[in-house]
Amino acid sequence: MPVDWPDDAYGAFYSETTLPLGVPGMYVGSLSNLELMPDRLVVDHLLCDGERQTDAHAVQYEGEEVHVYPRAGDEFVMWRGSPIATELVFRPGATCETLDLEFIDLSPGWGYEDTLRWHRGALVITDTCGPGDDTWALDRSDEVSMECPPPS
Repeated sequence: MPVDWPDDAYGAFYSETTLPLGVPGMYVGSLSNLELMPDRLVVDHLLCDGERQTDAHAVQYEGEEVHVYPRAGDEFVMWRGSPIATELVFRPGATCETLDLEFIDLSPGWGYEDTLRWHRGALVITDTCGPGDDTWALDRSDEVSMECPPPS
């Protein structure tokens, strides 16, 4: 376990959004949950039809940062099945309730900003889309704690 990474920065987080949660709407693309563990990162991308797309990555610690690098033979880290950046860098937020992600050298044509904030907890789909219907709804999961873990 890395010495410089705070234990309370592990756990489940969801991607920040300004879209209203719990209200059906036309969410752009997908929203994501992640779980950061001492040995890996698992990202679940929620899709409007209720399906999920999961990416799992090895992590490396460098001081107070967690780095994700492309798999052997890849030029970019894969995200939702597409190349996104040459490196992902996670940093603890101001409190244990947030985690900050920086995308280093974004893949050409990728539509993400170069930073993304994550909030403790997880999102769930409460209303799915159907054929010809792009509306769906997400809300915070009651089953995943939004509380910081107790000190170890």
